[in-house]
Amino acid sequence: MFVFTFLQDKWKTLVHTARISPQQRRGEPVPQELLDRVLIAHAYWSQQQARQQMKHQSETRLLL
Repeated sequence: MFVFTFLQDKWKTLVHTARISPQQRRGEPVPQELLDRVLIAHAYWSQQQARQQMKHQSETRLLL
């Protein structure tokens, strides 16, 4: 569980870093190419999660 939480925190930090302007970033510089890829991956998985939630809601309605 600790490793998952650790990775989840790191991912959230990367997503946050990718969303803010370079002037606002602190610490070690992160290549823009990596940050662009993080945003693409985040958008993809957010979309997948939303689809799963919609599918689950549809299935739940059918059961009711």
